Amino acid sequence: MTSSVTGTVHSDPGSSGPCNNSYFTAQLNKTVLLPLFEKYGGTGTNAWYQVYGYAAFRLTGFHFQGSHNWLNGYFLVFVAPTDLWRYGSGAPDLGARVVSLTG
Repeated sequence: MTSSVTGTVHSDPGSSGPCNNSYFTAQLNKTVLLPLFEKYGGTGTNAWYQVYGYAAFRLTGFHFQGSHNWLNGYFLVFVAPTDLWRYGSGAPDLGARVVSLTG
């Protein structure tokens, strides 16, 4: 899934998406961008979220089994530029300088 500042993301409950153990294992000890939402509405398949900005987060662990699911890590102030990041103007200054992740 891709998103952008002021863009709207729609929910897709039940979607398999990239959220599985092998995806998160590949992201361990890497910096990922978490979207921060400023507006939202609806529920279930009609839910939507408007992206305000992104926070850089270093993922150090995760657990997705049973009723106790969690991500572990810490927020960063600086994101090193690489070819995987596409830059854009107009994003609020939340410590991350990246607007979207492509891969």
